[in-house]
Parts: sequence; structure tokens; C-alpha cells
Amino acid sequence: MKVELEKIVDAIEQTMQEVSFYYNKKTGEISFVSFEFSSDLDKELIEEIEYSDDYLMIPDQYERHDHKLMQNFIKTITDEEVADILWSAINRKGAFRNFKDLIYHYALADGWYKYQRAAYRELAIAWCKRNEINYY
Repeated sequence: MKVELEKIVDAIEQTMQEVSFYYNKKTGEISFVSFEFSSDLDKELIEEIEYSDDYLMIPDQYERHDHKLMQNFIKTITDEEVADILWSAINRKGAFRNFKDLIYHYALADGWYKYQRAAYRELAIAWCKRNEINYY
């Protein structure tokens, strides 16, 4: 069975605290689970995931290393003044919000989102290879 790689990338991108995505090795389906706002269906799925070897957790926000991604992106910026401002922003409280505000202010958002998407794609490929999942 093959999985569409972009669906794995989308899941990696959308995962957040209390929200996880799981890949079912038998069906090829990707399931979304909210641990904070669980419905009865979510609770059934969570139980199925816990007691089955059929599910693999798709990389979550901790495996994405978003702060490191921001650092690596800043290294690609050739305008030293802007890069310095971004470095300062990500080393203060509210790093992610500061960074997002500034990439829009300096018209870097498109470049950032392409960079981020490519990094998530690399993570998805590594995850598929590690779990012996074929993808297209």
C-alpha cells in the first residue's frame, strides 16, 4: 500500500498540542484525534489506537522542531539587518508570534512557508522510510 506523501505533510503541518494524526497501516487512512475535545467517536478511535499495532503516530509538533526551522530559515536571509531583527525576535518570549509578525512585515512569508513546507516534506519522507511505508 502507498500513501500520498502530501497527506502526511499536511498532517505534520496541522498537528498541534492535544491534536495528533495517525496512519493506519492496514487501511492507509490518516485519522485525526483531539485529546482535548474528545467526542465519543474520538474516544473509540483513541482506544483502538492504544490497543492496536495497526496505527503509527505521524510526527507531531515536537518532532517538527519549528524553532530550529526558524533559525535555519533566518540563516538564509541575506539582509543582515532583517536577519538580526528576526534573531532577536525568536529569542524573546512569544518567539513564534514575533517571527510570524516580522516575516509578514518584511515580505518574507512566502519564502518562509515554502521553506517550512519543504522541511516538513523531508520529515515525512524520513518517517515513511523509517516505517517502511511506500509513498507517491
